[in-house]
Amino acid sequence: MWCVFLSFNCPPKHLITHPSTRLHHVTFPLGSCGNITANQGPTFPSGARIVLAFNTIIPSRLIHKLNTLGMSNTLCSWIMDFLTCRPQCVRMAILNMDNAVVDLETLQALYENRAQKEEMDQIERHTKSNAEKEKAKPLDKPEQFLLQLAEIPQFSGRVFCILFQSTFTECISNVQRKVHLLQRVCTALQSGEGVLQVLGLVLAFGNFMNGGNRSRGQADGFTLDILPKLKDVKSSDNSQSLLSFVVAYYLRHFDEDAGRETCVYPLPEPQDLFQASQMKFDDFQRDLRKLRKDLNTCSSETEKVCAGSSVEHLQPFKNKMEKFLSLARTELEDQEKQLSGTQKSFVELSLFFSVKPKAGEKEVSPNTFFSLWHEFSTDFKELWKRENKRLLKERSD
Repeated sequence: MWCVFLSFNCPPKHLITHPSTRLHHVTFPLGSCGNITANQGPTFPSGARIVLAFNTIIPSRLIHKLNTLGMSNTLCSWIMDFLTCRPQCVRMAILNMDNAVVDLETLQALYENRAQKEEMDQIERHTKSNAEKEKAKPLDKPEQFLLQLAEIPQFSGRVFCILFQSTFTECISNVQRKVHLLQRVCTALQSGEGVLQVLGLVLAFGNFMNGGNRSRGQADGFTLDILPKLKDVKSSDNSQSLLSFVVAYYLRHFDEDAGRETCVYPLPEPQDLFQASQMKFDDFQRDLRKLRKDLNTCSSETEKVCAGSSVEHLQPFKNKMEKFLSLARTELEDQEKQLSGTQKSFVELSLFFSVKPKAGEKEVSPNTFFSLWHEFSTDFKELWKRENKRLLKERSD
């Protein structure tokens, strides 16, 4: 097992709390990079090998090792700060696909500000022209950093894949959550027992009120735009609306748990209906098409990175990306099928309630359909809560 000794400016003496924790007495494993200790010196002659060994340090693992050796937390924190300010920290995070130290936001910034071809050509020309001069003018730190990033094997392709992996998970989860809510609301409105009972009461009371009218007093159904208007239909003494009467009748004759904590609201929640009214199938389809396009690009970039990487830098990128791409394709196909099924359910639901498109619409939109239900459910729930409290008080008395 090879070890390396970190030789850099030591921290203040008060940070070293015990002789056993002195930095020049500590050695730790770093992989097959050679062995350097304070007493023995390097076992290989090349200074480049020392740099190679230092650049393989993974800060989080190093700090864990130093903690197990008894080094103080303060000193470990100082070493961590030193290491994470070095370019090799970015290098190792990208090669190992580890965002524990270099987070995704930082990688995004590095990717967006990476050197373009013209900039790299200028930096390389400057480096070559100064190599033969005795008093060479060094690159400024920003240019040095860009050069170090460009020296990371397949930097652009690797970072694109890492960022897309995170973006894909977030986007597919967002679409999945919305489509699932939409499907749940459609199912509840078409076959929910409570919904059918409430609609049945509205139809029965409407026919009763219109009993003297042959055409309107024997209706087999009604249009949904009636629902938000029920609160405006008042009793003869103006003390109660038709909606409040429907709510009270439903709770007293259909809900066995009325007035108890176990009482379940019979309609979809107003907030769910509002969210459903804001959704557009075109937006979902556009998002999934973009994910499909970016997934194909990521697959292509993965192939380029693997083809252009040495055996030393091939893993863990190859295995992780192949696993991700396989799962991502499956998730995307499943979500496309789910969206298609939900859209079909919505069309059937619109036909079930005989809702027609608004002027200028080719087909019924979720906004047109669910806005009616959102207004009705909001009014219904307010009265439902009030009536439940009244029943609870009656039970306690």
